[in-house]
Amino acid sequence: MKKECNRCGRCCSVFPMTKEQIERIIMYLLTDSVALRRLKESPVPYNNENVCAFLRGAKDNTFCGIYPVRPEICVAFGVENPKTAELKCPYGTVSSALTAEEAEELLQVYEVTADQLAYPKEFFIEFIKQAK
Repeated sequence: MKKECNRCGRCCSVFPMTKEQIERIIMYLLTDSVALRRLKESPVPYNNENVCAFLRGAKDNTFCGIYPVRPEICVAFGVENPKTAELKCPYGTVSSALTAEEAEELLQVYEVTADQLAYPKEFFIEFIKQAK
């Protein structure tokens, strides 16, 4: 049974990204000035080092500043009957339209060696600050 997301943003944490994901986000921000301006001007809801660089809004009314190009882990989060606990919303929200099998297939993008992943949060924070 699908339960709507309460938009608390607590699932939006720091996670590794692949080079392709980072490039996809950079291209999106370079070509969508509205999205970049919204990221730059909207408040960060939580003052916490483990919060995603793209989470914006007010507490319990958050939004993703890169939703159209969000990483695969975000697309898969909230899947019903997840095979891994990391994909389960602690509040019971089922927000992903994917099946558990589709989510597992989508997440194969992360099956790479550790040196092929990066934690680009600080890079993106500076990228957003410096944007004109």
